[in-house]
Amino acid sequence: MRTTSMTIVTCLLLILASRLVAGDQALNTLTPQEKDQGFFLLFDGKTVDTSLWDGAVKQHVVRDGLLVADPGGFMFTKKDYANFIFRTEFKMPPDGNSGVGIRCASQGSPGRTGMEIQIIDDDANKNLHPTQYTGAIYGVIAPKLGHLKGPGQWNYMEIIANGPLVKITLNDTVIVDTDLSKVTSFPLGSGKSKLVPKIHNTTGRIALAGHNSPVEFKNMRMKTLEQ
Repeated sequence: MRTTSMTIVTCLLLILASRLVAGDQALNTLTPQEKDQGFFLLFDGKTVDTSLWDGAVKQHVVRDGLLVADPGGFMFTKKDYANFIFRTEFKMPPDGNSGVGIRCASQGSPGRTGMEIQIIDDDANKNLHPTQYTGAIYGVIAPKLGHLKGPGQWNYMEIIANGPLVKITLNDTVIVDTDLSKVTSFPLGSGKSKLVPKIHNTTGRIALAGHNSPVEFKNMRMKTLEQ
């Protein structure tokens, strides 16, 4: 009986170890399907690649295969992207705050030179405007609420920008699906709001918009779409 028990424990430990190794191998890699579809990595889990990124590179660090905004700031891709699929996973601390800029300039606030897709601890910020919660096109389009996992948990986000069409998925639920060509007003401003004056940009950089909060990212990948 003792030998049998030890054998069972040994087998369980080997299974656990194999799963951990498999998880490590899957971190910051493309699936076979993504490779076939033309996705590429924006972060390899080892370093912040300065051939891909510019801006606040030194304010983002790599820890255990994760890209950590410590303290953060605005980090921009070196290339412009017009139509694309952007995927990542993020984890926030309590009261965390960050964002993903799209079609923005190579410097300045992504939410003012392009668009910012909000990332924030919704539960810690109960009195925000509807266009300021996680997944919102900040200041313009409110997301469906109730699909964000709280601090300390990993969230999956996909952003598809194809012409004026922008679709945002959070944890397998589409929370924004909009046609920017039909956007003529700005809930947080009036007329051509100074808050989001470049909402109709057709191309620009991808950015991480850190706000002095150690938000973590992994599995950051990208696919360009035909224009």
